[in-house]
Amino acid sequence: MNARLSAGTDPIADYPDGVFFGDMWNWKADVNIFLRYRELYNYYPDAYYVLNVRPVDKQVESMMAHRNGFMRDGHMKMFGVTEKELRAHWRAEIFRHRLEVLKFFSDRPGKLLVFHIEDGPKDLIDFVAPDFDLNADHWEVIGRRNEVVRDYLG
Repeated sequence: MNARLSAGTDPIADYPDGVFFGDMWNWKADVNIFLRYRELYNYYPDAYYVLNVRPVDKQVESMMAHRNGFMRDGHMKMFGVTEKELRAHWRAEIFRHRLEVLKFFSDRPGKLLVFHIEDGPKDLIDFVAPDFDLNADHWEVIGRRNEVVRDYLG
């Protein structure tokens, strides 16, 4: 996707059967497709856009613990920062990203769902209901420490 966006071509052309794209971040390569939502919107203005949120401190803690600290350690090394500095950086980036997304979609009513992942799937199911028949029975919480909700289009 990143290469296609950079080349100015359809970012999901390689996925003709794709209906859902999530967790669009390759931290090892420092490629954050989710930050390119404006470009994705230009290609797919009729798509559903979902901003997953939870309390920022919980999100930072989850990121710090991801893969037993592997992501934390990799970022500390990549950016040459301490753990405290990384926490502050991630907090600031989370807030900045949320504000930018909200601003971008503020004049595009009905295109963005701010999905509070700790609240369960109902809002998301309702949001995509015009085109998808999702069943909450196919949802589960994985990673109790991280409170991550995974969806299944079953």
